[in-house]
Amino acid sequence: MDEIAYRKQYKKKLFTAVTVRSPVARGRLRSIDSGSLPTGYRLITAADIPGKNRLTVFQSHMPVLAKDILSYRGMPLGLLVGNDEEELSTAAERIHIDAVPAEPRFLAATPGPATKESDYRISYGDMDFQKQQAVQVLEERISTPPQEHYYPEPHSAFALRKGREIEVHTYSRWPYHVKTTVAEVLGINPEQVSIQIKDEQTVLDGKVWSSSLVAAHAALAAWLTGKPVLLRYNRQEDFLYTSKRAPVSAQLRTHLSAEGYITAREIDISCDAGAFPLFEEEMLERICLGAVGQHYCPAMNLTGRIVTTNKPPMNAFEGLGTSQGLFISEVHGGRAAYMSEQDPYEWKKRHIKPDIEEEVPRFYREAEAVLPALESVVDRSDYRRKHAAYEMRRKRRSSLSKTIDMSRGIGLSTGYQGNGFIGRKEVKLSKTVRVSMDTAGNLSISTSSISEALQSYWKEMAARTLDISPEQVHFTSPATSTVPDTGPSILARNLTVTSRLLKQCFDAIKKRRFREALPIEIQRSYRLPPKHAWNHESFEGYPFPQSAWGASVVEVEVDSISFELTIRGIWLMISGGVVINRRRLVSSLEEGIRSALGWSYHEILSRGKAPDEGDWHRYHLLPPAATPPVYIDFLEDGNRSTIKGISQLPYSTIPPAFAVAVSQATGLDFDSLPITSERLKELEESS
Repeated sequence: MDEIAYRKQYKKKLFTAVTVRSPVARGRLRSIDSGSLPTGYRLITAADIPGKNRLTVFQSHMPVLAKDILSYRGMPLGLLVGNDEEELSTAAERIHIDAVPAEPRFLAATPGPATKESDYRISYGDMDFQKQQAVQVLEERISTPPQEHYYPEPHSAFALRKGREIEVHTYSRWPYHVKTTVAEVLGINPEQVSIQIKDEQTVLDGKVWSSSLVAAHAALAAWLTGKPVLLRYNRQEDFLYTSKRAPVSAQLRTHLSAEGYITAREIDISCDAGAFPLFEEEMLERICLGAVGQHYCPAMNLTGRIVTTNKPPMNAFEGLGTSQGLFISEVHGGRAAYMSEQDPYEWKKRHIKPDIEEEVPRFYREAEAVLPALESVVDRSDYRRKHAAYEMRRKRRSSLSKTIDMSRGIGLSTGYQGNGFIGRKEVKLSKTVRVSMDTAGNLSISTSSISEALQSYWKEMAARTLDISPEQVHFTSPATSTVPDTGPSILARNLTVTSRLLKQCFDAIKKRRFREALPIEIQRSYRLPPKHAWNHESFEGYPFPQSAWGASVVEVEVDSISFELTIRGIWLMISGGVVINRRRLVSSLEEGIRSALGWSYHEILSRGKAPDEGDWHRYHLLPPAATPPVYIDFLEDGNRSTIKGISQLPYSTIPPAFAVAVSQATGLDFDSLPITSERLKELEESS
């Protein structure tokens, strides 16, 4: 957000808001005393909110400002507003917060008064019979850590009151959620609220709801003071108090036949969603379906739960939980293959497309779409030859420390990206686009949160359908006053749902343009196809409106003396429909690969407590210079109308392939990420 421009435009009239936060992770707020404030300065608390003190996401709520109950350290208690930042900083230091602390709960596995569980269950097949067919049982616990978003720009919002109306500028993936939240907090009609969405080249899914909280704070301050207000988090504040990737822990018990086939699986999953489990239903279901994986199992008992703790909300992240679930299933599947003494590639192929007579549920049949990508990435990486050679060396050595040279390993993983919300939840969300053609034949498209690559694709689609020049296609500014409600722009909904709606609009204009007088305006809203009647209890149907598939191979090298980890190469093969702007897409995937590798072996966040100042100083992103050789390729289906989201595939496929590769290189099993050189050394010394 262009802070300099706002300060230049409004000068002394511009007020700055500072968030006053809870000093304790759990407790009760008695009072906040600001003392004597400079003239014109104001401390805004929950008691000053003219509307409802809440932010709502589906069925879940959280307070905009804490009124009495304190649920995490850093929870917003108030807003200190003034026009001089130095005076504001001094005034903030004088604020006295009287809070009664209570014992916090940081570990999801620890029962306590902060617990709020949300359960999800999958159960099918004859469990007792299938257990009897097994000769081996693989039992283990696998977990995934939290991860920081680290946005290009920290959270910020600018708000300007105009009489009985309010205008808010912010970054968001859900503009109409910002609009609704601001209206509800101020107690005004949503038509009195205008949201201007600022352009940000990389907007991650974490800003799908948290932007609404920051915008509501800025709007509240502007509404009550009558001044233009800028609220901007600094880097440390953004790191400590905004949403992270949710940590997940799973206990798995897999029964294997003499031939190495899975006969039955029992899975118990816990997800730590922090203090307020927003998106809990969608996130939990995605984690659980990822943990089910792509390996056919004739009998399954799975229980998943969301557990609250006294940490900042931990929920909205790229994929909303899919990568955590797939890490669990892929690492566990790799160990099942080794226990069966089978090549992981062959074992995986037999489980993705089992040679059996009985009917396989559609959920597993859909996974067969990954086989072309799997076979292609195995060939291009020379996986079979390398795996056989590295496996022979692994079996010959007694320990890593007794190896005098470098030790190598290679891992293989497959995964998917489910586009759109699961099942009927997509019906509950608005998704509307509007297209108009004027008398000169120019086309205007109204939708929100669009990238340059998507604009180019939609221009090409419109030009091809209507036989016009791409230069005749224009987009309205992404503001709630000019575009319809398109819902949250996450889970590749823009790519899949919006593209489909725009094609319908273009086709409708094509039919009417020479039969009716111009201008013509067409509006279309999304309706979920009947075939997507997903029922998780019976495990029937298919959960996602559309899916993309990917396969990864990661090759690593470990120094037996320093335990330094080196990634020799990464191969990623994607089956994701038509490729729009290959160069830009590869660049985006490479950025996702760096982030996935950071989660795998570089970025460290506290597991047993909320992020603190120590984490802030220790947390480092993987630098671009450390990116290993990466080979990305695409398998297109030839259908120019099929476009799918694929940005999550690096997160879903690379971390498990990395973990399996390091296991082969070291002979050690890893039950969690990140796998650092220090951790390797500790495990080797204790083994």
